[in-house]
Amino acid sequence: MRLLRTEGLKKYFGDTRAVDGVDFSVNEGEFLSLVGTNGAGKTTLVNLISAFLFPDSGRIFVGERDITYSPVDERIRAGIARSFQLVNLFDDLSVLDNVALAIFARERKTKRVFALAERDTAVTAEALDLLGQFALGGKAQALAGGLAQGERKLLDVAVAYALRPKLLFLDEPTSGVSTRDKAQIMDTVSAVVRGGKITAVVIEHDMDVVFKYRPRRRHARRQVPRRRPARGDPAEPGRGDVSPRDRRFRLNAPRGRASMLEVKDIHVSRGPAHVLHGVSLSVDEHEVVCLVGRNGAGKTTTMESIMGFLPLTSGQILFHGEEVASLPVHQRALRGMGYAPEGCEIFPELTVAENMMISRWMSAKAHRRLEAVASGDIEERVFSVFPEVRDLMRRQGMNLSGGQRKMVAIARGIALAPTLLLLDEAFEGLAPIVVKRFRDAVLKIEDLGISLLIAESNLVIAARIADRLYAIDRGEIIFHGKPEQALEDDNVMKALRG
Repeated sequence: MRLLRTEGLKKYFGDTRAVDGVDFSVNEGEFLSLVGTNGAGKTTLVNLISAFLFPDSGRIFVGERDITYSPVDERIRAGIARSFQLVNLFDDLSVLDNVALAIFARERKTKRVFALAERDTAVTAEALDLLGQFALGGKAQALAGGLAQGERKLLDVAVAYALRPKLLFLDEPTSGVSTRDKAQIMDTVSAVVRGGKITAVVIEHDMDVVFKYRPRRRHARRQVPRRRPARGDPAEPGRGDVSPRDRRFRLNAPRGRASMLEVKDIHVSRGPAHVLHGVSLSVDEHEVVCLVGRNGAGKTTTMESIMGFLPLTSGQILFHGEEVASLPVHQRALRGMGYAPEGCEIFPELTVAENMMISRWMSAKAHRRLEAVASGDIEERVFSVFPEVRDLMRRQGMNLSGGQRKMVAIARGIALAPTLLLLDEAFEGLAPIVVKRFRDAVLKIEDLGISLLIAESNLVIAARIADRLYAIDRGEIIFHGKPEQALEDDNVMKALRG
């Protein structure tokens, strides 16, 4: 029995045909994969089906019911639910509360959610049972924001599953996690979905995942511009005009550069959990430093602590010789510290140009490079790194693909005119073709005179771009040295494997 179908579905963003006449169908009981590279249109198609976007033309049917222009809540009631490529959780609520809220929404109890939450034992019991199925039972009282990335991915799926859908879309459920975690996530999700006899569509570009877990596949071709693609388009292999510099030359170059960032023996907690234990690292001027570690090792906590999102229990953070540990986030940004977070966190309702304008305003307020801001040189610096952004300037943040969101998040950081740019998992969830494009971009950012501190879970990627490398495990620095030394260090390799 056909559960869902689309007919001639189209969605254009300016000159780009994100979805162009798509006929797509899902039969009841299937576990289907939708595959394609970054920018192929996978997430846009799911956004159309789940009402996060509406099509320019075409129809969407659940059974024989036309839901083309039905709002999100009606589609959920029609049996459609989804998880997200960038997890969509209430980070300040517990794991249990995130799932319970989905159950309250399903039962239409949200108007009295705070009055009912504590005494609705049936909802609590169902939520705990569901968390047990997703191997999160022991994390029920933990804050969602404190989970490791693999656990956050599972919780995001659990929240969607709590809606009791007939059809569940899983948007890249393994992006940004280690190979070992990918297997654990997919084993768990596959067992729960099949056990519940739920029809599911997995959106994925990791073909190992696709071939292992899915008998039927659909392929999404990349989005096609009406004009000739610009050089450097990440969806166009071989078109990039950037050639990585010889790392051997860079590593053997004389050092003697001034220190820009010094992190000294910092200890940081998330709630009751002591996460960082005496972390120390440094970044010099005109240098690329990578912090590598598996998911949950403490990379993001380190980055958020440096940027000021988390307070220190003890320790020091010096930026250009100034102690900044007590300064709020915006003051660190005004001093020249930029940040592209793991979840991108661009403003979805604003256009790319408006997102960039905020950074330009911050740069001007800091009285840095006012002539550059006035002359438009800031934009040219951004376009020199990501020429693709020029064609995205009028597009809203919510209408970008995963790879484009990452690109814009980094571009927004460059527009701040920083001296130091922090990139948290910049390569997470990207197809191999696009990873190379982003590696080239990192080297171009350094050529602009911006130092970089990059948190990365893939040692091989980190080794190709870093001047120096730190490895972190369980909140402690376990290695500091040259990338090639890390590749030969048994302790580092063991820690990254988990």
